[in-house]
Amino acid sequence: MNYWIFKTEPETFSIDDLARLKTTTWDGVRNYQVRNMIRDDIQVGDTVFIYHSNAKAETGIVGVAKVKTAARPEEPASTWCVVDISFVAQAKTPLFLEEMRSIKKLAGLKILEKGTRLSITPVSAKHAAVINIAILG
Repeated sequence: MNYWIFKTEPETFSIDDLARLKTTTWDGVRNYQVRNMIRDDIQVGDTVFIYHSNAKAETGIVGVAKVKTAARPEEPASTWCVVDISFVAQAKTPLFLEEMRSIKKLAGLKILEKGTRLSITPVSAKHAAVINIAILG
């Protein structure tokens, strides 16, 4: 199993939207590196941490989802890829960016690296365990 952070702007699609819908297609990715991760690396059953970015409030991890389908071309037929994800849980305590930076066990987490602007980033199992404890208790 792999772990991922999927960024979303909450004004566009939030963890509350995912909780209401239960399952959604993760579409709209327009970066080749991220497209390749969706196509080649993201698998059914992988854990997804939902990250609110560019939020009017603080940015950070606000919930958990699971990948429900294998990658497929975005409709209409396209070179871009999508997966479906399903809601698992809303964070009991969101893990905001500034707090993430202060947790030594999250050192090396891709999203914390300077210049990382990708909408999907991988997360190691070690980092995933720390994030799960922080957001779900």
